[in-house]
Amino acid sequence: MKKTLKHFFDCKKETIDLFSESYCIKGIISVISIMFHKEENFSLKNKHNPIINDTNKANNEETNKFPSHSFDPNEFIISEENIDTLIKKHHAITTVWITSKLLLFIRFLLLLLFFLIFLYSIIILDFMLILICFTYFTLDFLFYRYISQLKYKRDLLILKEIIKRGFYNIYYSKENYEDTYVKKQYTLSSRNCFLKPGYDYTTYKEKILSNEFSNLCLRNKLILDVGGAEGQSSYILNKENKLIISDLNISCLSDGKKRGIIAIQSISERLPFKEDSFDVIVFTEVIEHLQNPFIVLKEIKRVLKKKGILILTTGNNRSFFSAFCINPFILFEKVTSQYYDAILPPRRLISTDQHTYYHVNYSKKELNSIILLSGFSPITYYTFGALLFLGRIFPLKWIVKSDNIFMKFPSLKFTGSGFFMIAKKEK
Repeated sequence: MKKTLKHFFDCKKETIDLFSESYCIKGIISVISIMFHKEENFSLKNKHNPIINDTNKANNEETNKFPSHSFDPNEFIISEENIDTLIKKHHAITTVWITSKLLLFIRFLLLLLFFLIFLYSIIILDFMLILICFTYFTLDFLFYRYISQLKYKRDLLILKEIIKRGFYNIYYSKENYEDTYVKKQYTLSSRNCFLKPGYDYTTYKEKILSNEFSNLCLRNKLILDVGGAEGQSSYILNKENKLIISDLNISCLSDGKKRGIIAIQSISERLPFKEDSFDVIVFTEVIEHLQNPFIVLKEIKRVLKKKGILILTTGNNRSFFSAFCINPFILFEKVTSQYYDAILPPRRLISTDQHTYYHVNYSKKELNSIILLSGFSPITYYTFGALLFLGRIFPLKWIVKSDNIFMKFPSLKFTGSGFFMIAKKEK
């Protein structure tokens, strides 16, 4: 890690370009310099990682619930060594040959056509038509799994390049990759209008958070929003509580201060607060960007009071419901994955939605396992926005009403576009 950071700061021109508008260079360097003094706390190698080892020892009862073959904590720790091993194991490739919007749209239209034919064949009891439709659904499912494999192999090489540059998160926008390998790979991929939720995901998430905050009746509490940017998710808590935001982005923190919120620049791996300081910690849309979530969750646990509350959200990009679920095999995969992670295709590692950055996908059981291993006990745990992909077509208020009905089905409860969790700190 130390070597990676040194490599990053040696690239002076790129550093200046990267931070010229949104960041305070001196502030970030001073914060990240902490990592050089406690290198053992930030190593991504398992043999030098006390976070994982200590957590496993302290939570033997919990780890026994998740056998090693079904959940491997090291899979969510990003390092050059891990990525190189995966690249060799999976024979990573430089491109995915079918990812264009047009081909995805054609695939969806064909699926819709065969789905309508399938419904018609059931009505008239034409078993030949039913067999033809299932044959097409099978071929489409095999194609979908094959493309998922190719994308994963491509993501590994992009992630290696991001690691080489020493920067992992969303603020490293695609404009900073001009004439580079990652820029080239970005242009070979495109936004998937059917697989990703609509643009109202953030609006929907804020609505969920607002409702949950009201239910918790938080008053006179000391609350920390870790990675909270300008406080968009948590600012309503500032009315009857004392809210503090910590984030690396100095520009976002400036916006938070305009809302009357206390804003402190820091990295999530080393929070500048005393132990047992906060009653509640808000942790929304952050965990999926972390190169080692266990380190950050241990920090959160350290500064959280006994029986304190952790409020977490993250996208359910691993097993959420989408328009392609009109293929019954894909729908079956999504539903069954709530109980058996192994049936899911390889996870996505990179997001290319406006930016190119590390964005790992969690399944229901994986996220639950990480929280338990980190010393928290989930109280409330569900997904939201199962039909949010229709937000590109229908108004959000219609989606919310239909979604409330849709999510009452137990088998579909965890196929929403995002996870919401309230967890309590254990001893």
